[in-house]
Amino acid sequence: MDIAVVGVGSSVVLGDDGATVTAARIALGAVAPTPLLVDEAAAALIGKPISDATIAQAAAAAQAAARPISDMRGTIEQRRQSHRGANTTDLAGCHCQSQRGDVESWLKYTSRHVSMGKTSIFSVKPGRACWRSCREDLGLTGTKEGCSNGNCGACSVLLDGILVDSCLVLAVETAGREVSTIEGLATPSKLHPLQQKFLEHAALQCGICTPGFIMAAKALLAKNPRPTEHDVRYWLAGNLCRCTGYDKIVRAVLDAAAVMEKA
Repeated sequence: MDIAVVGVGSSVVLGDDGATVTAARIALGAVAPTPLLVDEAAAALIGKPISDATIAQAAAAAQAAARPISDMRGTIEQRRQSHRGANTTDLAGCHCQSQRGDVESWLKYTSRHVSMGKTSIFSVKPGRACWRSCREDLGLTGTKEGCSNGNCGACSVLLDGILVDSCLVLAVETAGREVSTIEGLATPSKLHPLQQKFLEHAALQCGICTPGFIMAAKALLAKNPRPTEHDVRYWLAGNLCRCTGYDKIVRAVLDAAAVMEKA
């Protein structure tokens, strides 16, 4: 079963002038016991030209309707922040379309990718996910696409040192920030201890989930250098594997933690 961290869907109909909203529906998922249709958010748009101001009003109305909970996939505050950004970016896509007449509009942004050791500047579509830019714009193919809804963890990267699902982060949101991918762990002559231990413990088979597990484990060890088995299993609960089972992965992380502590 797929479980999204947050979900936002919007449908906006523009009038003949290409700017005024004549109909709108805003729906929220995973931020309340049941999916929500937020009439207040739609009302903030209908009859008005779509603009940054009307988008902000609609996003605020949707935010007020959310009633998230905390679980292993995220805290209440994390969900509120993700939900706030998702509302704004989802509606901003409508704004771009109304201004430019198509969804192929491009934005230029600057992002530092530690795996490349340099700052990258390139153009990107407003709705392009971070994982896709890593793979297709920068050639960093270690980051994988899995579920595209924040459920599987295959696309895990570090954004300013914080573990995120890059399918839930727009590329434009990384502007001026630091993105760490699996390519940044090893040196030309030596694997990172996590990579080495995943090999030694045979904690991988098809490899699709492996980069995400390793990046998640890296975030864990940065926060907790001496984790217990329970700590590892709880932290990696947002990363799914359909090949190995999880025992070898857990053993690899615990072994790597021991090696890193001695280093």
